[in-house]
Amino acid sequence: MCNFIEDYLGNPSQAIINARPDVESRFGDFEYDDDHIYSQISSPEFRLYEEMAL
Repeated sequence: MCNFIEDYLGNPSQAIINARPDVESRFGDFEYDDDHIYSQISSPEFRLYEEMAL
């Protein structure tokens, strides 16, 4: 994963295949719930980030 960008520039498909196990080990425990995601979009913090970005 430390050479992901170089690997991706050489062969994008293989770079993603090689990186997948590392990503799953780091983030595989997260549970994604659409309701939770949409509730965060309406939060004041998100609105602040939105205003700063636009």
